[in-house]
Amino acid sequence: MFNKCLEFGVFPSTIKIGVIVLFYKEGKSQNDPMSYRPISLLPSIGKLLEKLMSQRLSFHPQDNRPTTPEAIWFQGGRIHRPGLPPLYTQKKQKAFNSRSPQNIQKLSSHLLQDRRVVIPTNEGVAQHIQTTGCPQGSCSGPALWNLVADEALKQQYPAGTSIQAFADDFLNIAAGDSERKLGAAASEALKIFKLWSDKHELQISRDKTQFLQLGNLKRGPSIFWGDRRVKSAPPEISRGAPGQ
Repeated sequence: MFNKCLEFGVFPSTIKIGVIVLFYKEGKSQNDPMSYRPISLLPSIGKLLEKLMSQRLSFHPQDNRPTTPEAIWFQGGRIHRPGLPPLYTQKKQKAFNSRSPQNIQKLSSHLLQDRRVVIPTNEGVAQHIQTTGCPQGSCSGPALWNLVADEALKQQYPAGTSIQAFADDFLNIAAGDSERKLGAAASEALKIFKLWSDKHELQISRDKTQFLQLGNLKRGPSIFWGDRRVKSAPPEISRGAPGQ
C-alpha cells in the first residue's frame, strides 16, 4: 500500500483523521476551555506514510539548505544548529522544490487536503474539517513549519536589530543608546514580524510576548506589538540575566 501511495502521490483520507483528546492543565479553572491542552492522536499507519514522505524530502538534495543562520531546526529527530541543512526549506513562493519527484510533491499536497479531526463528546462524536495547523506528533510537521518560519527570518529588519529562532519560538534583539531609540527599533522589528504572522494567520500569544532589558538604561523602553504595549519580563527572570 505504501509503495502505491508513493507511486501515485495519494494520501488516503481515512489514515489522516486525528482523534482529539483533552488534557487538563493542573491548577486551572475546569470551566475555562483554555485550561485544557488538545492532543491529536493520528493513525499509526498514516504516521508511517508521513515518515516515508518526510524521509524522501530530507534525503533530497543538500543544496536545499537555508540562507538564514539564525535558525535552529529539527530534522530526523535531531536538532540542527546554524550552518546545517533543515529538513526542507525553499524560496518563500514555493512550498516544495520543483526538482523533487512529482509524486512526492503530489503526496505532500494531498496530505494537506481533506483533513478531519473527531472529538468524542457526551452527545457522541463530533467531526470538524481541519484547514489549518498541524497535529502534534505529525512526522511532516517540522518540515512544513520550516518552510513558513524561514520566511520570517529572511525579512529585512531595521538596523540595530536581529532575529533568532528555536523551533516555534522567536527572539527579536534590538540595541539602542536611549529608551526612545531602543523602543522604536524593537517596535519596528515587531511590526515587520507581525506582518509575517498575520499573512500566515498565526496566533501569537500576547501574554507570552515579553521583553528583557540588558544594560544601564534607567527606564524601560516602550515597545509595541500592534496597538498593545509589550510587558517586561518578570523580576525573577530579569535578576538572572547578564548585565543586570
